[in-house]
Amino acid sequence: MRIWFDVSVVVYRETDEVLTRLLDSLAAQSVHCGAHFQVWLRNNDPDDAGRLDQFVHASSNYPFDLSVSHSRDNVGFGVAHNATFEATSAPFFFILNPDGWLHSTAIDRLVAAIGNSSSNVGAWELRQLPFEHPKVYDPSTLQVSWISGAGAVFRREAFAQVRGFEPCIFMYGEDVDLSWRLRASGWTLRYVPDAVVVHHTYASPGEVKPAQIVNGVLASLQLRTRFGTWADILRGLGCWLLQLARRPRFEGARRRHIATLPQYLRSMSYFRRTGLTYRQTGFRPEFRFWSYSDKREGAFFEFSTTELDPDVVPLVSIIVRTHRRPALLREALMSLLHQTYPRLEVVVVEDGPENSRSLVEKEFEGRLNVRYISTGVPVGRSAAGNRGLAIATGEWFGFLDDDDQFYADHIEALMQVVGGTSSRVMYSAAHEIPTKILALTEDSVSYQEADALLKYRPYSRLAMWQENLAPIQAVLFHRSLYDEFGGFDEDLDQLEDWVLWVRYSCATNFESVNRVTSRFRVPMSGRVALERQANLHSAYSTALERQRKMRVTLSPLDVTSMAEEQARRQAIIHVSRRRARMLFTRMRFMRRIFSTQAGWRRRISALRRRISP
Repeated sequence: MRIWFDVSVVVYRETDEVLTRLLDSLAAQSVHCGAHFQVWLRNNDPDDAGRLDQFVHASSNYPFDLSVSHSRDNVGFGVAHNATFEATSAPFFFILNPDGWLHSTAIDRLVAAIGNSSSNVGAWELRQLPFEHPKVYDPSTLQVSWISGAGAVFRREAFAQVRGFEPCIFMYGEDVDLSWRLRASGWTLRYVPDAVVVHHTYASPGEVKPAQIVNGVLASLQLRTRFGTWADILRGLGCWLLQLARRPRFEGARRRHIATLPQYLRSMSYFRRTGLTYRQTGFRPEFRFWSYSDKREGAFFEFSTTELDPDVVPLVSIIVRTHRRPALLREALMSLLHQTYPRLEVVVVEDGPENSRSLVEKEFEGRLNVRYISTGVPVGRSAAGNRGLAIATGEWFGFLDDDDQFYADHIEALMQVVGGTSSRVMYSAAHEIPTKILALTEDSVSYQEADALLKYRPYSRLAMWQENLAPIQAVLFHRSLYDEFGGFDEDLDQLEDWVLWVRYSCATNFESVNRVTSRFRVPMSGRVALERQANLHSAYSTALERQRKMRVTLSPLDVTSMAEEQARRQAIIHVSRRRARMLFTRMRFMRRIFSTQAGWRRRISALRRRISP
């Protein structure tokens, strides 16, 4: 398949070094599926025209055509890209930020994603590193609610249909507006997590960017006006008041925030009028304060920007337990197919007859390093899990039950944590999804999902002994623990994972990271949830009995440290004994009290000795 791109880059005072790095990364693409592209630089600073024209003279060094054009003024991100779009004709319009650069396989992966997409996909978003955007997406279909303009490819037909970027949004929010107009027009949007653009959006985790905050507030109000109801608009103005009342995050924040209101009011009529067509389609986006979608916790988990070598990284084995639910299994395996970690083995264990063999062989063999086995007759969750562990060949093990899913970065994130610790178990945060299954057949499943609940507590050995801190799919552990301590207790059908984690915790510390990398379903029905909780409560006493037989060697210091940690996490205000002694000894009047008390104790003791027979 051969795909033609026009690559559009809007430049505003970027250095030669930054632009050269981007162009070199485009020149170095290892394209195997076939692609051709031309690069268009659009300069938004007329005073910089002479310097940028020099890139045209050096374009013979690149295996693509390079053009430079100039705006009359700094017209903004979207308007400049629109001007380039009008001058181009390729079927796919690829926009990139000038301060980013591509991994060597990025365009290759984009070509594959486009080739595997249906005709109603209007845009594809690249993954940004080192800080991946935290918005939620579907881990199985990779559909996303909106795409970032830092790196995205648009189908020309789709971009033209909605007339490109909104010219009245100067910067920040214009990519969300375009995404929503595409969706309201019937197009879907897809995330491509293995096509990477390195874009240092933030110089450091949590960096405050005044322009982003101020322009983001204005754009959010404008988008509420275009796509939302009057109630959404009123809530947006309420958010504006809360933003005004909060502690300023940068110098001049309140003054700049107040200035956004008249700007918004002047544009309000235009956005309300031009949004009528989209509102009539029934498209209703969700507004979450200033956010445009749900987010995954851990936005500032910093990924390495180095490309992972599959010949160097350890093999990770994921055991997938399933039982007569091929349609759900398909979704779990699709989330494994999208993993960004490059060396993965999947072992599917069917607890019972071979209901899912044909699905695995037809849809995933050749695309995923997968093996399928069945137990023939049902043996239970724990025994099925042990069958998978017994044949897995990886250095690290994990589980993914058929009704759970990994986000694309799950294994990569945890294996990056592995590289910085000596612990043999690590886990991440997860989303718990209350779910109601509406229809389930061998070929399809439909369900209703409620809002996600965050499931995360940082690791504490003592806390782990009291309750399960990590849902099973959130954990990776080293195979040496399985070799030494075995797998699940096969007579357990509930809390088998907690008993296993407690056993492993007797031999090693765990590491945890507060980044949501997986999701697991629980019953939405109150009745079913109560029955499930009753079963878990019944199994809890059995799990505690198993703990009685376990032994761990700890020093007195280990025990006191665990107690201090537990007290600190449970207390509203906590001062350790050591800290209290240090504070008291620093206070002169306290030293006098203690010395006076000590003197009286010595006198009393001496008097007792004198009068004692």
